[in-house]
Amino acid sequence: MLSGCAHHQAASTGTIQSLLSPELQKKIREAMESVIEVVNVREYRIEEFDYERQDGRFIRDSQSPVGYRLRGGSALFGVAFDTEINKAFGAGLLLMHNDRQALILTSSHLTTAPDTLLSYYSLLNNQSPDSLPPPLFSRAIAIKTELSVRHQSQILANARLIANDERNDIALLTTAWRPGLATPFGSTFAYDQPSGVGEIGVAVGFPDEIKQVTFGMIGGAPYPKNFSIGIIGRFGFSGCPVFVIRQQSEMVLAGVGRGAPVSETAMIVPPDDFVNGYYLQPEDLGRLRVRRIQQINYGSLYCLDIQRIGEFLVANQDKLREQGFYLPNRFLPNKN
Repeated sequence: MLSGCAHHQAASTGTIQSLLSPELQKKIREAMESVIEVVNVREYRIEEFDYERQDGRFIRDSQSPVGYRLRGGSALFGVAFDTEINKAFGAGLLLMHNDRQALILTSSHLTTAPDTLLSYYSLLNNQSPDSLPPPLFSRAIAIKTELSVRHQSQILANARLIANDERNDIALLTTAWRPGLATPFGSTFAYDQPSGVGEIGVAVGFPDEIKQVTFGMIGGAPYPKNFSIGIIGRFGFSGCPVFVIRQQSEMVLAGVGRGAPVSETAMIVPPDDFVNGYYLQPEDLGRLRVRRIQQINYGSLYCLDIQRIGEFLVANQDKLREQGFYLPNRFLPNKN
């Protein structure tokens, strides 16, 4: 059951045939006009550590930044530096604008670029665990982030984070307002009747950085104040608004997409020089590694429900007022 809204009955929306009606198609197109792409380009500094070994063992060195001697005897020769550019993109809902700025609701993980530590070490020549170096092979550090939104005219504009809740994965952005950005959301939030299991939900996202709309059945989720929607939740649906259909084919906001379910599988990996088609020999066992691979379940998308979104908006009203945004009652819980 869906936590927080299982006691609500699904709205009478006229069955799936209504999704084909010209009236509803018009409402969906109107809702799509309020959805905008959110883009985060991150630059990382990559540091790769190359350890020196003696008789197959790592050499302790108190002068080394990692506690073990690097190849060449110094960090200058023992660390290779490089840069890498990563791009994350998803969707946001344009709530409103004033004379200067537009306000956009999206996912937190699209807006932040935490430092990332990537590492591994290998067991060589039957070393004891005590002789191994710290589990550090390479390190990627975020050194630059460019957060932006893409206009409907394909123009990129800088965006700024003004409110953020990483735990619940929800955030508010601002960007300079100009015609052609998007259309402010003209409907309401589903506070009076949150989405129920079995309803039809409509999601608008940016897979392959192309605005697309899809629909699926609302279901439960293993997290409080979350629900799932049965869609192909590919990369690009993060931050996507999820609407449910109510009376007069009105599209009301029911949630914000977070991401697809992920499971992790551990695999035994042979050494890099292992030849395919040959059996492992006893001497190869000391060179095996365990690698964990994340597997994404693309058959559903987890979403933050409207109750938690309302709590987030109420908690950040002071920040919004400082930016000149005064949310209308239809965007706030218990004030409709």
